[in-house]
Amino acid sequence: MRKGLKWVFRILAALSVLALVIGGVGYIFISRSVTADNGIAKIPELGESVRVVRDKEGIPHITGKSIVDVAAAQGYIHAQERLWQMETFRMAGQGRLSEMFGEATVDSDKFLRTIDLDGYSRKSYERLKPETKEVLQAYARGVNAYINREKRRFEPALPPEFMILGHKPEPWEPWQSLMTVKIMALTLGANMADEVRRLALASKGFNSNEIDNLVRYNAKDNPPPLPDLRKIYGFPETGKVIQTGQGITTDDLTRTASGFDLDWPIGVTASNNWVVSGSRTTSGKVLLANDPHLGLTAPSIWYLAHLSWEEDGKRENLIGASMPSIPLVMLGRNDKVAWGFTTSYLDSQDLYVERQNPENEKQYLTENGWEAFVEREEIIKVSGKPDIKITIRSTRNGPVLPEDYRSLKKYLPKGHVAALKWIALTNDDTSMDALVDITQAENVAGVIDATRSLVSPMQSIVIGDTQGNIGFVAPARVAVRKPENMIMGRAPVPGWLPQYQWQGFLDFEQLPQIQNPENGVLFSANTKFVDQDYSPHLTWDWAEDYRHKRVEQLIVKSNAPHDVASMIAAQGDDYSPPLIQFRDEAFAQMPAGITIDSEIIDAVRNWDGRMNREGNVPLIMMAWFKEISQALLEDDLGEEFKLFEKGRISIVLAILENGGARDWCDNRESEGVQSCGEIILSSFDKAIKSLQTTYGEDWKQWRWGKAHIAYGQHRPFAKVSPLDKLFNIEVESGGGPYTLLRGQTDFGKDNPFYNRSSSSLRAIYDFSDLNKSMFIQTTGQSGNFLSSNYRNFAERWADVKYLPMTTDPAEYEKGAIGVWMMERKQ
Repeated sequence: MRKGLKWVFRILAALSVLALVIGGVGYIFISRSVTADNGIAKIPELGESVRVVRDKEGIPHITGKSIVDVAAAQGYIHAQERLWQMETFRMAGQGRLSEMFGEATVDSDKFLRTIDLDGYSRKSYERLKPETKEVLQAYARGVNAYINREKRRFEPALPPEFMILGHKPEPWEPWQSLMTVKIMALTLGANMADEVRRLALASKGFNSNEIDNLVRYNAKDNPPPLPDLRKIYGFPETGKVIQTGQGITTDDLTRTASGFDLDWPIGVTASNNWVVSGSRTTSGKVLLANDPHLGLTAPSIWYLAHLSWEEDGKRENLIGASMPSIPLVMLGRNDKVAWGFTTSYLDSQDLYVERQNPENEKQYLTENGWEAFVEREEIIKVSGKPDIKITIRSTRNGPVLPEDYRSLKKYLPKGHVAALKWIALTNDDTSMDALVDITQAENVAGVIDATRSLVSPMQSIVIGDTQGNIGFVAPARVAVRKPENMIMGRAPVPGWLPQYQWQGFLDFEQLPQIQNPENGVLFSANTKFVDQDYSPHLTWDWAEDYRHKRVEQLIVKSNAPHDVASMIAAQGDDYSPPLIQFRDEAFAQMPAGITIDSEIIDAVRNWDGRMNREGNVPLIMMAWFKEISQALLEDDLGEEFKLFEKGRISIVLAILENGGARDWCDNRESEGVQSCGEIILSSFDKAIKSLQTTYGEDWKQWRWGKAHIAYGQHRPFAKVSPLDKLFNIEVESGGGPYTLLRGQTDFGKDNPFYNRSSSSLRAIYDFSDLNKSMFIQTTGQSGNFLSSNYRNFAERWADVKYLPMTTDPAEYEKGAIGVWMMERKQ
C-alpha cells in the first residue's frame, strides 16, 4: 500500500514538474511576443530607409525622407505595439466583434451593422484627396508588413490576445483608418441618449416641465418650450390606450422590454483645452493646454509618437498623441503650430419615429404616402455558435435601429420604429483630409482653413503658433433644422411630418471661429462656448458647466501671468464647486437633532472641496450624492431611473434649491409627505452605513483614492478572471466628475466610485521653447501586458506628472531603448 502511494506521489510530482516546464516554456514563448529593442523590418514600396529610435519611455521617434515613408513606418510600429487594439477598433466598426467574443457582443454587432460604418467609410475613402490616400496606403503597407513579417526564432506571430482567442487578423486596408474616425464620432455622440431619455420620460406620462427638470438646459440658453411629447405620440399619463390626431395609438405603455446598450461606450466624454496669448504669460509666448477625457482603457487609446521627414529640403517635425489605426498625429504640434481638441457636443443626430403600414409592415409613412423600407441582409458570424442572419431596414431618414437598442421598443408606440439620421452616415466624409492637413499647417489661420473638410465629429479646437497668434474653431457639418421644428433635436420626431426634415447645412464661415481675442484667452470644456448673439443652433444638450466656470476662474480671470506651472496646476485642479454647493445647501435644509457622528458632520462641514485621493470626505460626499440622487428620483422613475443612475448633480442642486414641476423630494412609495430635509438626512445616514459596510467602521481610515480607482479596462478580458489581473491597468486617482482633474464615476455600476472616464491625455505646449512641451497618457506605450512599457506611465499619470515632448535627437537618444531600421522589401 505504502509502495503504491509512493508511486502515486512520484507520478504527481513528475506531472507537476512537467506542468511547470510546459508552463515555463509557454511563458517564454508568449514573452517573445514583446517587441524587441532593436531590429530590422522590411516594408514594400518604401522609398528610403526609415530610422526609429525608441526613447527611454518607449516613445518612437520616426525619421525618414518623406511623409509617406514615415507613415509606412508608423503603421509598422503601431501594429508592433498595438495590433490587438487596432483589430478591436476594426472589428467593432465592421460589426464583427462576435467573431472574436461570441454571443456576448451579438447585440452590439447588430447595431453596428445597422449603421454601416464599414460601407460609409469605404465610399468616403474614394472622396479623399490623392495626398491623403497616399498616406493611408503607406500606413496600411506598414501594418501589413508587420503582420506578414519574418519572425524571430520562437517569436509568436501575434500578440497574446490573438493566441488566447485563436483569432487571426485580415490584411489592413486604407479605408479602415476612416472607420476608426467614425468609431470615435460614435463614441463622442451623446445627443441620441438625451433624446431617448426624453422619450422614455414622456412614455411614463411626464409632462414637458417635468422632463426639463431632469434633462436640463444650460443656464445661458433659452430654448423654446418643449412640445408635449405625450400628445405627439399618444402617451397617456396613466398608461391606458388613447389615440391622437396624428393617428398614433398605443397599447399598454407599462410593458417591459429587454434593452441593450453598446459594449462600446458612447457619450462618456468630457475634455478641457485652453490657449493663452503671450500678452498674458511670463515668457511673452503662447501656452496651450489640452486634456481630452475619454473612457479609460488598457492600453490607452493614445500612442505617443514623433515623426520627422524632409519637405523642400527642410526637416519637418510632428509630435503628439497618435491613435493606433490612424496615421500621423491627431493631437499635438509641428514646428510652428500646436492644437488641442475637446468634443463640442454638437447635436448631429436626430431620431425619427417611423410609422409602419398596419397592412404592410414593409412600408413606412411619409407626407406623400407609404414608401417601402430599403432592406438588406447581413450575416453575423458568432464564435462557437451558428451564424445569425439579420434583415436591416432603412428609411429616407436613415437606418432603422434594433428595437431593443436602449429599450426603444419599450418607449415607442406600437407599430413604430426609430430611424437614425446622423451627420457621420454619409458617403462623402472627408474628415481624414482635415486631420492630415492640420498636421501640415504653418499658423493658426492654416489650421482653421484645414478644418473646412472636417465632417464629423465636431471638435472645439484651440490653436497657437510661433508667431504669437491664438485661435479657436469648431468645425463640422452642422444640420440646419426648420424654424417650425419646435423640438429642435431634443426628442425623437415623427418621420412623416415635413417640418422635422433637415434643410441643409451651415456654411463653413457660419461656424464658431475666432483669432486673437482682446482678453488673450480661448478655451472650451464641452458646455456652451458660443456667445448669446451667435444665432445658428448647435445643441440644447450641453455638458454641465462646472469645469467651464473653473477654467474661467483659474485661467481667464487670473490676474497673474501664466506659466507652465499654472497650466499644470489647472490640469491637476481637484476642487469640486458643485459638491461644495450641494454640501452647503444640504446642511441648510437638514433638520435639527442629527444623531450621526458629530465628528463626521464637522469634517464634512469643514471640507475644503478638494477631491484629494488621500482624503476621506470626498468619499463621503460622493456617497451622499449617490444616495440622494436615488432617493429623489427612483420612486418617480421606476425602471427608467437607470437612464439617470450615473449621477447628475445639476439635477440634485436644482431640486434642492428651486423645487420643480413636481415634489421630487416626496417619496411616492411611502406614506405621508417627505420634505427635502428628511431626504437629505436619511440619504446621509444611508451613505455612512454603506461606506462602513464596504470600507470598515472607522471612517477616519477611508480614502477617496482607494474607492476612486482609475479603471483602465481591457477589451475583452476586463471581466474575465484571472486574466483581468494581468490585462487591466488600475491605479488610485484623485479628482472627480466635476473637477478639472476629471474622474467620471458611474453610480449604476459595480464599484460605483471607480474612475471610468478621465484625462486620456495631458499635454502642455510651451512656445517659448516647443521642446520644453510635455505630455503623458494613462498607461504606457505597449499593448502587450508582458512588456515593461505596458503600465509604466500609470502612476505618473495619476500623480499629474509629465514626459518631455522633444524632437531634439540629443535629448531623446539619451538612454534610448533601441533602434529599428525600416528598409524596402525587395
